Amino acid sequence: MNNFFLIAIVILTCLSSINTTKSQEIYTAQNIDYIFSTGNINYGSKKYISGMRFTAWYNFEESFHINFNNNFGIYTGLGVKNIGIAYSPDSIYFHGAEEEKYYKTAQYANNNTLTDVKQRIYTLGMPLALKFGNITRGFCFFIGGQYDYSLHYKEKIWINKSKKKYSEWFGNETNTFLPSLFAGVKFPNETIIKIRWYLQNFLNTNHTTNLYNETTKTSTEIKPYENYDTQLFYISVGAIIEKKKPKEKPLDLNPQEINM
Repeated sequence: MNNFFLIAIVILTCLSSINTTKSQEIYTAQNIDYIFSTGNINYGSKKYISGMRFTAWYNFEESFHINFNNNFGIYTGLGVKNIGIAYSPDSIYFHGAEEEKYYKTAQYANNNTLTDVKQRIYTLGMPLALKFGNITRGFCFFIGGQYDYSLHYKEKIWINKSKKKYSEWFGNETNTFLPSLFAGVKFPNETIIKIRWYLQNFLNTNHTTNLYNETTKTSTEIKPYENYDTQLFYISVGAIIEKKKPKEKPLDLNPQEINM
């Protein structure tokens, strides 16, 4: 989180030293992304690597750009992203038939019942970034930070070749706010390649729920992700699909003044 605020301070400091001129260019842009995400997942002494997860839907951003000159500018905006992890742990807690019940799977190493786990969220994020290079017509770089708000959680778990699913709006299985840093390049044809690092756990280590015992018909409160350390990062390939400049207001000249 401190790194995110540091990026914001650097950007604002750069802005304060820039003199506004008529060469400024202001426009909005619509971006789409294809995301290839992975991550490191540590559970106690066990380490897993998330498999490569490809998402094309729904990754969209509406961005607002200010180019101070041909070589330097900034942008911000709002965007929706589909991010998550996919891995094969030895065991995991997952949602059962009832929302508030969790069951623990058998050990994967013993009887091969648990094969795959996928956990993803849709987020609403606001970036703040610097652009430098030939930002108007050519090759340029950008670097910045972003805060994402978790909107919708979904999990898919395969047990005994049977898929179990659960989803929830505004849940707390993942952290509510996810800060990140990113960097990338934009090519003359408006193609964008970006790398993003998330700065805190993807899963919420303080998430609590009830572990249901079918034998005793009782529940025990647990923190299923208490010992998880989940670090997410991704590479995306995208493009600017539309640019819009503010409409210039026509000059309102008085006919009498023109005759004079």
